[in-house]
Amino acid sequence: MDFILTILDPSELDFAYNRDWIYNRSRQEKESSTWQGQKGKLEKMFDCLFADSRGRARILDWFRPHAIAYVSDTVSNEMDMVKEALWPLTSEHRQSSMLVAHPFCRYY
Repeated sequence: MDFILTILDPSELDFAYNRDWIYNRSRQEKESSTWQGQKGKLEKMFDCLFADSRGRARILDWFRPHAIAYVSDTVSNEMDMVKEALWPLTSEHRQSSMLVAHPFCRYY
């Protein structure tokens, strides 16, 4: 595990090539017409870890706070986009409703 951690450490410049090899699909994988939709080696490694109940438990324990943060950020960003898209409509509605007296209001 220490060796894998050393390779994955971005400060270890000597292993940049190895990190690229881990994260990027090989030329063979990219050029293969049968490759479309198939998993790479990194995904296969995750599948193997996840298939073992001990690995699954550790992955899920590690992933939980990251998943919660990711989902929260995604929902927040999407809501911000919705608010921006609706803002002209709500602003227009407020302006038009100020011009018309509300039926429950006694004073105009």
